[in-house]
Amino acid sequence: MVINYTHKIPNQKYFSPPLYTQFTTKTRKVIKMWDKIKQELDKQGITEYRLAKMTGISPQQLHQIKKRNTKNPKWLTVVKIAEALGVSLDEFK
Repeated sequence: MVINYTHKIPNQKYFSPPLYTQFTTKTRKVIKMWDKIKQELDKQGITEYRLAKMTGISPQQLHQIKKRNTKNPKWLTVVKIAEALGVSLDEFK
């Protein structure tokens, strides 16, 4: 589902804002998930490369999640990240 915000400027036609403000609900979940992963990495002093080695996920795959190119990461990927960081899956909701 794409959320499209349309604004009305007085005395002008409707316009749509730039594409970066049009998010899907899945993209928002990935953004929240990566923010929580990054917060936990900083708290524990772990690098992204080290997390990749701990989980068996390729550094490129983590980078894709970070850059929001993966809109719906696989369940097993999320489980591996949560286990490596020692956090509950509920934290990624």
